[in-house]
Amino acid sequence: MPRRRRVSPALILAAAFLFAGCTKYEDRMLGNLAGGPMVRDWRSLAKAYEKEPNVQVLNLGAAPAQSAHLFVIPSSLASQVSPDHDLTLTLLKGKGTAKVKGQEVRVKKGAVIFVPRGDVFEYVNKGKKPTLALGVFSPPREQAGTNRVDQITPPSGQR
Repeated sequence: MPRRRRVSPALILAAAFLFAGCTKYEDRMLGNLAGGPMVRDWRSLAKAYEKEPNVQVLNLGAAPAQSAHLFVIPSSLASQVSPDHDLTLTLLKGKGTAKVKGQEVRVKKGAVIFVPRGDVFEYVNKGKKPTLALGVFSPPREQAGTNRVDQITPPSGQR
Protein backbone atom coordinates (compact mmCIF):
# COMPACT_ATOMS: atom_id res chain seq x y z
CA MET A 1 0.00 0.00 0.00
CA PRO A 2 1.46 3.39 -1.02
CA ARG A 3 2.33 5.77 1.76
CA ARG A 4 0.31 9.00 1.92
CA ARG A 5 2.21 12.22 2.27
CA ARG A 6 1.14 14.36 5.16
CA VAL A 7 0.54 18.02 4.38
CA SER A 8 1.90 20.44 6.91
CA PRO A 9 -0.76 22.48 8.78
CA ALA A 10 1.49 25.54 8.29
CA LEU A 11 1.31 25.05 4.52
CA ILE A 12 -2.49 24.83 4.64
CA LEU A 13 -2.66 27.99 6.78
CA ALA A 14 -0.30 29.87 4.43
CA ALA A 15 -2.42 28.89 1.41
CA ALA A 16 -5.60 30.03 3.19
CA PHE A 17 -4.07 33.45 3.94
CA LEU A 18 -2.87 33.75 0.35
CA PHE A 19 -6.31 33.04 -1.09
CA ALA A 20 -8.05 35.26 1.47
CA GLY A 21 -5.75 38.13 0.51
CA CYS A 22 -6.69 37.70 -3.16
CA THR A 23 -10.41 38.07 -2.48
CA LYS A 24 -11.85 41.41 -3.58
CA TYR A 25 -14.56 42.72 -1.33
CA GLU A 26 -17.03 45.26 -2.60
CA ASP A 27 -18.21 48.38 -0.80
CA ARG A 28 -21.87 47.52 -0.90
CA MET A 29 -24.77 47.71 1.49
CA LEU A 30 -27.06 44.71 1.37
CA GLY A 31 -30.37 44.23 3.06
CA ASN A 32 -33.92 43.02 2.78
CA LEU A 33 -35.93 45.98 3.95
CA ALA A 34 -39.67 46.50 4.11
CA GLY A 35 -39.67 47.86 0.55
CA GLY A 36 -37.84 44.81 -0.81
CA PRO A 37 -34.22 43.78 -1.29
CA MET A 38 -31.61 46.53 -1.50
CA VAL A 39 -28.07 46.42 -2.83
CA ARG A 40 -26.31 49.73 -3.33
CA ASP A 41 -22.76 50.98 -3.62
CA TRP A 42 -22.52 53.37 -0.66
CA ARG A 43 -19.55 55.23 -2.17
CA SER A 44 -21.47 56.36 -5.26
CA LEU A 45 -24.50 57.21 -3.13
CA ALA A 46 -22.44 59.40 -0.79
CA LYS A 47 -20.41 61.00 -3.58
CA ALA A 48 -23.45 63.01 -4.72
CA TYR A 49 -23.64 64.55 -1.24
CA GLU A 50 -19.95 65.15 -0.47
CA LYS A 51 -20.03 68.78 -1.67
CA GLU A 52 -22.94 69.72 0.57
CA PRO A 53 -21.85 72.05 3.42
CA ASN A 54 -24.16 70.54 6.04
CA VAL A 55 -24.46 67.06 7.52
CA GLN A 56 -26.60 64.80 5.34
CA VAL A 57 -28.44 61.81 6.82
CA LEU A 58 -29.80 59.51 4.12
CA ASN A 59 -32.48 57.06 5.21
CA LEU A 60 -31.58 53.60 3.96
CA GLY A 61 -34.59 51.82 5.41
CA ALA A 62 -36.19 50.50 8.56
CA ALA A 63 -37.29 47.31 10.22
CA PRO A 64 -39.46 46.97 13.33
CA ALA A 65 -36.46 47.11 15.68
CA GLN A 66 -34.05 49.48 13.93
CA SER A 67 -33.41 51.91 11.09
CA ALA A 68 -30.29 52.37 8.96
CA HIS A 69 -28.87 55.69 7.71
CA LEU A 70 -25.85 56.89 5.77
CA PHE A 71 -24.25 59.92 7.44
CA VAL A 72 -22.19 62.32 5.28
CA ILE A 73 -20.32 64.61 7.71
CA PRO A 74 -18.34 67.41 6.00
CA SER A 75 -17.03 69.17 9.12
CA SER A 76 -18.80 68.34 12.37
CA LEU A 77 -21.89 66.87 13.90
CA ALA A 78 -22.98 69.25 16.66
CA SER A 79 -23.89 67.94 20.10
CA GLN A 80 -26.79 65.53 19.80
CA VAL A 81 -28.92 63.84 22.43
CA SER A 82 -31.48 61.23 21.53
CA PRO A 83 -33.63 60.38 24.55
CA ASP A 84 -35.46 57.55 22.79
CA HIS A 85 -32.85 55.86 20.54
CA ASP A 86 -29.54 54.05 20.84
CA LEU A 87 -27.18 54.87 17.95
CA THR A 88 -24.39 52.71 16.57
CA LEU A 89 -22.13 54.46 14.03
CA THR A 90 -19.58 52.58 11.91
CA LEU A 91 -17.09 54.82 10.10
CA LEU A 92 -16.89 53.77 6.45
CA LYS A 93 -14.51 56.52 5.38
CA GLY A 94 -12.66 59.32 7.11
CA LYS A 95 -11.21 60.21 10.49
CA GLY A 96 -12.12 62.51 13.31
CA THR A 97 -12.82 62.96 16.98
CA ALA A 98 -15.89 61.44 18.61
CA LYS A 99 -17.14 62.50 22.01
CA VAL A 100 -19.69 60.41 23.91
CA LYS A 101 -20.84 61.54 27.35
CA GLY A 102 -17.78 63.79 27.68
CA GLN A 103 -15.20 61.12 26.72
CA GLU A 104 -13.28 62.13 23.58
CA VAL A 105 -11.59 59.56 21.31
CA ARG A 106 -9.81 59.85 17.97
CA VAL A 107 -11.42 57.51 15.42
CA LYS A 108 -10.88 56.47 11.81
CA LYS A 109 -12.33 54.17 9.15
CA GLY A 110 -13.57 50.95 10.73
CA ALA A 111 -14.28 52.46 14.15
CA VAL A 112 -17.58 51.60 15.80
CA ILE A 113 -19.13 54.21 18.08
CA PHE A 114 -22.02 53.27 20.37
CA VAL A 115 -24.14 56.09 21.78
CA PRO A 116 -26.71 54.95 24.37
CA ARG A 117 -30.01 56.83 24.46
CA GLY A 118 -29.81 59.96 26.55
CA ASP A 119 -26.02 60.42 26.17
CA VAL A 120 -24.55 63.52 24.54
CA PHE A 121 -22.68 62.79 21.30
CA GLU A 122 -20.64 64.94 18.94
CA TYR A 123 -18.22 64.33 16.08
CA VAL A 124 -15.57 66.55 14.46
CA ASN A 125 -14.20 65.58 11.06
CA LYS A 126 -10.38 65.83 10.93
CA GLY A 127 -9.99 64.82 7.28
CA LYS A 128 -10.00 66.83 4.06
CA LYS A 129 -13.05 64.96 2.72
CA PRO A 130 -16.35 64.27 4.47
CA THR A 131 -16.60 61.39 6.92
CA LEU A 132 -19.04 58.68 5.82
CA ALA A 133 -20.69 56.54 8.48
CA LEU A 134 -23.38 53.90 8.63
CA GLY A 135 -25.71 54.74 11.51
CA VAL A 136 -28.21 52.33 13.02
CA PHE A 137 -30.88 53.64 15.39
CA SER A 138 -32.71 51.30 17.72
CA PRO A 139 -35.67 51.58 17.97
CA PRO A 140 -36.05 53.07 14.48
CA ARG A 141 -36.19 56.81 13.96
CA GLU A 142 -39.67 58.05 13.05
CA GLN A 143 -38.71 59.31 9.60
CA ALA A 144 -36.70 56.23 8.68
CA GLY A 145 -37.88 54.28 5.70
CA THR A 146 -39.78 57.20 4.20
CA ASN A 147 -37.41 57.06 1.25
CA ARG A 148 -35.57 53.93 0.23
CA VAL A 149 -31.98 54.19 -0.93
CA ASP A 150 -32.99 53.61 -4.57
CA GLN A 151 -35.39 56.58 -4.34
CA ILE A 152 -32.86 59.08 -2.97
CA THR A 153 -32.17 61.82 -5.45
CA PRO A 154 -28.87 63.72 -5.57
CA PRO A 155 -28.83 67.31 -4.32
CA SER A 156 -29.83 70.03 -6.76
CA GLY A 157 -27.31 70.60 -9.52
CA GLN A 158 -25.98 67.00 -9.33
CA ARG A 159 -28.65 65.16 -11.34
